[in-house]
Amino acid sequence: MGIAWGRNPINGDANFDLDEDKKKDQLDLFEGKKLTKIEAFQQRLRENVLNRKIKNNFDALDFAFDEAHIGNHAAGELKKMKAEKLIDYEAPSPLVTYDNVYKNKRLLDYKLLKK
Repeated sequence: MGIAWGRNPINGDANFDLDEDKKKDQLDLFEGKKLTKIEAFQQRLRENVLNRKIKNNFDALDFAFDEAHIGNHAAGELKKMKAEKLIDYEAPSPLVTYDNVYKNKRLLDYKLLKK
């Protein structure tokens, strides 16, 4: 886990809620619910998986790191997508970790499932 995310699991920025993500649980009368930093990242990840810009765990981890997130944030969304039967992969987890990708070079493809 990245140092910043270890110190601040809400938004990984500082040792306080810099982006006021705790307040984003409240609905805004005009805009609806504002997404937290993690939720916005997970939404972008989902879009990239569904439009096939992210096809495997290597792509997913690189995307997470490029977006200043940790693999767990991507893994959670990928597990959710599998449970929703949007994607499938042949492993108990989506393998979005530094060890699986960079150390062990375990490639895991994500297959889109038809609705």
